[in-house]
Amino acid sequence: MRFRRYIPEKLAWCVVLALLIASPSAAAAPDLTGEWSGMWHSHSGDAGPVSVSFEQNGSNVTGTMSLPGSDCFSSPSFTGTLDGNTLTGAFADANGHMNITGTVRGEALDGTYAFVAGPCAGDTGTFALVAVTPTPTPTPSVACVGDCDGSGDVTVSELVTMVNIALDSLPPEACLAGDADGNGSIEVNEIVAAVSNALNGCPRLGKTCAGIAALPCGAGEACDLRDSTCAIVDLGGVCVEKPGACLAVYLPVCGCNGITYSNDCQRLLAGAVLRHDGACSASDSGGP
Repeated sequence: MRFRRYIPEKLAWCVVLALLIASPSAAAAPDLTGEWSGMWHSHSGDAGPVSVSFEQNGSNVTGTMSLPGSDCFSSPSFTGTLDGNTLTGAFADANGHMNITGTVRGEALDGTYAFVAGPCAGDTGTFALVAVTPTPTPTPSVACVGDCDGSGDVTVSELVTMVNIALDSLPPEACLAGDADGNGSIEVNEIVAAVSNALNGCPRLGKTCAGIAALPCGAGEACDLRDSTCAIVDLGGVCVEKPGACLAVYLPVCGCNGITYSNDCQRLLAGAVLRHDGACSASDSGGP
């Protein structure tokens, strides 16, 4: 059953409001997990490349570093903590020990270092790293956000299921169609999209519309109907994007209603069935 037939729109937005209230509003803490690369600059004037791999568990951060061509380390490991945006800790191995303090600024990490042991003891300087962006994986295609059972409609129970997933009361597998971006969780913007689909119908671009089942198109879509005979009963069409406005170009088409439209865009806006390209003639009058 369609959500919009049984419940006012205001109640739908109450679902979203409840999630907003229950969700934490604070900005997410930085997560250093991943690969970082950049440069180090010694106060002595030397400089070189550096790459780091971090693993973060809460405020605890561990990792490894690659320092090509350096005599200061062989294979140093990192142990430290992240307090807000400030990272403190040390890289160390059997050859050396280096303390660092850095600040996380979005996808960047910069700060200072100081060797306290090993062949480079006494050397100090700065470093600047950026997060290495992995090759993005294709985003899964969700035909209709919130249509958990694939019925073509979004119901009240499916909206409730999505809210429970967002609140970690249900696993994401309870509604895979609610996870539009495929990140393994359901967020507020996805619930808003599901509410819109519940109220306006699921998108049906490229799918069959009208016909004997009177299949509707989604919001912002039009049913493109074409019949050169203008005699087919229960004619079916294809859902296309409904134009907001049409260009002032003259490429006439003829509708089954006998009207010549200046272009096919105008015909779609009028909801007319296409008989043929070109202006209508006297023999094209009549029809649906």
